[in-house]
Amino acid sequence: MTTQLREAEAKVEVQAALGGHDSLAAEIAFKHGMRRLVGGVAAIAVLDDNGVRLGAAASAVCSLSATPPTLIVCLNLQGSVGRVLRPGRAFSVNVLGERHVELARVFGGMTNTPSSARFAHGAWIDGAQGTPVLADALVTFECVVARESVTYATHMIAIGNVVAVTLGESGAALSYREGAFLSVG
Repeated sequence: MTTQLREAEAKVEVQAALGGHDSLAAEIAFKHGMRRLVGGVAAIAVLDDNGVRLGAAASAVCSLSATPPTLIVCLNLQGSVGRVLRPGRAFSVNVLGERHVELARVFGGMTNTPSSARFAHGAWIDGAQGTPVLADALVTFECVVARESVTYATHMIAIGNVVAVTLGESGAALSYREGAFLSVG
């Protein structure tokens, strides 16, 4: 069977699943499709109400506006970071480079590292707002949650007003596709 034929059959299966009433098939088709989308990888860091460092890996980060500088981060509501981001809360978005694969695996929950030990990986320092920032990130955006997050199903969208940008050394960026980390650049 040719690659084109397999892709055509897969397209028909996805269309049938999304157009029908089989929500499990639609979810599986959607996840397989999204795995083909290349996404940059960032480590999101925040302090909870008790000053405990919390972190997560995210590939759903993008700019929202240049005026004022604003970005969005999409996070799972079940994760520790997603549960504490609310208006006025400071957080950092640390764009990872190819040298950060292990850190991305740890922050992404792909290892047995407890969340309390995540910050033992990488060179973390306190940012301008006291939030942890990765000292050797390609770039760090220090943000404050601008307004109530938008929640939908299992995830939330946090809007962050950028209050500081720290450019690190230029280098290849870390990305994620098809369940694997890739170097870009």
